[in-house]
Amino acid sequence: MQENINNQHNSKSAISFVDVVKNYFNINLIDSNDTDNYNNTNIINNINCVINHPSVFGLIGINGAGKTTIIKSILNLVYLSKGQIKIFDIDNNDKNSRSKLFYLPENFLPPKNLMVDEFLKSYLKILNVKFNQEKLDKYSAMLDFDLKYLHYKISQCSKGTVQKVGLLLAFLSNAELLILDEPSTGLDVRARNSLKNAISYFYSLGGSVFLSSHIFSDLEQTCTHFGLLESGGFAFSGTKNQLIEKQKNLNVANLEELFLKICTKQSNTN
Repeated sequence: MQENINNQHNSKSAISFVDVVKNYFNINLIDSNDTDNYNNTNIINNINCVINHPSVFGLIGINGAGKTTIIKSILNLVYLSKGQIKIFDIDNNDKNSRSKLFYLPENFLPPKNLMVDEFLKSYLKILNVKFNQEKLDKYSAMLDFDLKYLHYKISQCSKGTVQKVGLLLAFLSNAELLILDEPSTGLDVRARNSLKNAISYFYSLGGSVFLSSHIFSDLEQTCTHFGLLESGGFAFSGTKNQLIEKQKNLNVANLEELFLKICTKQSNTN
């Protein structure tokens, strides 16, 4: 039976950022009474971007560029200093904005004492999602997940297998938007390829994926849209075709070279 994403939204955007700024105060503790020692540091610097639905959006940036803060801001885990983020046209301060969203963190740590099968069914119950064996079988095959591990405790599984459990949960969640932070963590080359196929399949059904990764080749093969993050702002954001055109104009061969060239140039102008 053909699976379909249950899309109840008329909106064509999964996530929208309007004038988004997030800053932190750096305090010089030598003399905390001196106001000159209080400095604003913009972690997110005036981002304006609309992420279409459906799409696969790749967030790219070096460590400290602001990727984690952007994800936390989408999830309303940190307060914005300025601007607004909407998820399916609902302000992210409204908990209903996350009703069709599933987030898989980089360090996915499920309870070690639970059996994999028990964990998946229990979490789906919390999400008020009915367990679907056919869907489990389909995504298990796509992710190269051996069903025998359903009867293992989490503590008995390798890091890569545990990561696949998290990815399985994401695809089983019935979410329309998946936010995946470094989803290839712990996966070998074969499993990474399987993940790319699963993401492409999810997108083909009408789902959206927002993912961050340091593996440029995976993003290049999977994503429909890209955001190259530098110093808290987008040095480039656009479609895959726009990315290819940018690569031609700058005479670079791939996404990694483009990122290094654009972001190095951007850094030198600051």
